[in-house]
Amino acid sequence: ITRSKRASEYGNVREIKISVVARNNTVIKQLVLEAKKMYEKDAEHRIHVYIPETWGGWRWNGSRQKRPLDSVVLESSVKDMLVSDCKDFMNSEDWYAERGIPYRRGYLLYGVPGSGKSSLVAALAGELDLNIYALSLSAKGMSDNTLMQLMGRIPTRCIVLLEDLDASFTHSTTRDKKSTGAPTVSEKATEPDGNTLTLSGLLNAIDGVTAPEGRILIATTNHIDRLDEALRRPGRMD
Repeated sequence: ITRSKRASEYGNVREIKISVVARNNTVIKQLVLEAKKMYEKDAEHRIHVYIPETWGGWRWNGSRQKRPLDSVVLESSVKDMLVSDCKDFMNSEDWYAERGIPYRRGYLLYGVPGSGKSSLVAALAGELDLNIYALSLSAKGMSDNTLMQLMGRIPTRCIVLLEDLDASFTHSTTRDKKSTGAPTVSEKATEPDGNTLTLSGLLNAIDGVTAPEGRILIATTNHIDRLDEALRRPGRMD
């Protein structure tokens, strides 16, 4: 058994090569099938988390046991409303298509640190049987182009998690209060870590012409009052 890692256009790829001395490959086929069965059985009770690779791809960052919604301290009516709305969205692709509406859904969770925002996302992913694609907009090297590439490589039927949204645009391209007209530059990002992401770039990535469809976008923030009104627009993030 040998393990290897190589780079591809989608990021780093990890491979396992298994060799046996035999007249045919029946033994390996049986081994792979058995491993697949064990994996699928275990996957029924787990969700998978993916994070960005260096070059605009995604890599697996582990899995976790599905968390019961009952374990999240939040009013039952709020949890029920969120789950119901998500399920309704996932079953309404034809409805969106018939009306020419982009098939997207976004939620904004806000509250003080430690209030359970991330826990709610994890529990929701388990309830809906969806994997999580988590990214930090304040990460080193993040740019409009990198974010566009990452969003373009997200599969349908998943949760895209943007954590601590308020911490991402201390210096950025912003819009006016009415969110109309072209963005204006307040203080373009010139951080030493190379992060040049702008608000305009984020809006295009999540809600522009080339933005992916069929995914649930969830953003979290500790300070909703610090967010540009364009991010809080009804229908983009509710």
